[in-house]
Amino acid sequence: LLIRLKLNYPDKISGQINRTEYYLCKIINQPDRRSGTVKVLLRIISYKDSISWYKCKTNIQAYFQKDNKTGSLSCGNIIIIKSKLQEFNNLKNPCEFDYKRFMEHRGIKYRSFIKTGTWETIGQYNGLNIFAVKLRNKLLGLYRKYGIKDKEFAVLSAFTLGYRDELNPEIKQ
Repeated sequence: LLIRLKLNYPDKISGQINRTEYYLCKIINQPDRRSGTVKVLLRIISYKDSISWYKCKTNIQAYFQKDNKTGSLSCGNIIIIKSKLQEFNNLKNPCEFDYKRFMEHRGIKYRSFIKTGTWETIGQYNGLNIFAVKLRNKLLGLYRKYGIKDKEFAVLSAFTLGYRDELNPEIKQ
């Protein structure tokens, strides 16, 4: 039985990405809303080939084409996407920063651009890590409410909450 489970529910999808288009995913970070896209980190829960759904635990960096539905994306959403995954590119120049390796060290091997109309929210996951992200966001909101901004906000949020997104490159070093 254990061998059967391993064969039917592989942890990695590397051999399947060219044959798979449908993924059941969970948003595991706060969406980063940009001018034309919404960047999120997704954990693939399962994927579908032409026959069946298979369990999986793989993280992907996803970019949703911005539309009227992307405003509702939040940490913990369970979504179905139809998209092709791409591996990060290898180095083109010998001394170039190895972005592929950097992302793999962060546990992210694939990326995907998700077009309007190719995804749907189907539920909400409320685990401990989702609770922690939501609590951190409330505390960040309190910092802003009390007038902490710019460099002070970036440093305070990094030291107290581990939120480093606001840090500029000079401070990070």
